[in-house]
Amino acid sequence: MGKFMLYYNTPHQFSEEEIQLAQTIASNVAFATERKLAEEHLHRHQQEFKALVENSPDIITRYDREFRYLYASPALERATGIVPETIIGKTLSEIEIPEPFRQRWQERLRHVFATGEEQVLEFDYPAPDGTIRYYQARFVAELAPDGSPESVLCVARDITQRKRAEDSQRFLADASRILSSSLEGEIPLENLANLAVAQIADWCIIDVVETTAKEESTLPVLKQVAIATRNSETEGEIFCLNAEYEAIATRVARTGKSQLYVQQSGVTGQASTEPEVHSPLSPLPCESLICVPLVARGRLLGVITLGLVQSGRRYIQADLDLAEDLGRRAAMTVDNARLY
Repeated sequence: MGKFMLYYNTPHQFSEEEIQLAQTIASNVAFATERKLAEEHLHRHQQEFKALVENSPDIITRYDREFRYLYASPALERATGIVPETIIGKTLSEIEIPEPFRQRWQERLRHVFATGEEQVLEFDYPAPDGTIRYYQARFVAELAPDGSPESVLCVARDITQRKRAEDSQRFLADASRILSSSLEGEIPLENLANLAVAQIADWCIIDVVETTAKEESTLPVLKQVAIATRNSETEGEIFCLNAEYEAIATRVARTGKSQLYVQQSGVTGQASTEPEVHSPLSPLPCESLICVPLVARGRLLGVITLGLVQSGRRYIQADLDLAEDLGRRAAMTVDNARLY
């Protein structure tokens, strides 16, 4: 580390006591220097850890045995809207989170504290913008000197992109099986509407073009061939389609361009680079809506409309891409049924 030296301006013979004093001073200086270096080293590592944790996209939290928050990273606020400083020292029961989520979280914490074993949980949670995000959380014990779990560290990673990709592939595979099961147009389309409601929508309507336009001014005539809903009470309202829905379906049929709508404060805004505000979909309580054309060999064959009511989520661009893929597959089925 270094050396400690004493000098006299004149010749001097150091006594045993002076040598012991010098050794004591040197030891104290060495100890103080080593401690200072250790503190600087620790501070540097703490700052590096803080920078890493606070800029990480992962949500990092720590809990004590009473399930109180000891720490929460800034990513928590970005993901959920919950400000970390407002929950430190509070238990899971003292903050506003969905009860089913709280129970699952507490179960994982309880298991880690009881066994010391790592736990993994996949879950979904509403983001501040109303969309649903998917996460994978890992719970790891932080051990006391005696080896028992003293606290639990949790790292939750956003897996929304992976989850949606997996779900989309699974949905499209199921849809392809349904569409290939028959060439009688309306039968597989009814099953397709039921599949859509089971996996990606609260209600689904499929219309096909009854007559095609021979003149540019003539609008395609749509005929409803399939309808499915999660809620039987909503079905009666859907049968009485209002003018706004008809305008959306007709617009898509006329232009061949998909439409994505999101409910915003009682009005339905068209999702585009320059959002256009429309009148409310009042007869159809609808948080979000997608309408895509069915096009095969350059010809419009119909439209598929998907709606979300009160499921707590809204459609985004990825959902529109999925619906357009579904529309292309359905269009091929309708086209084949007409050919054969």
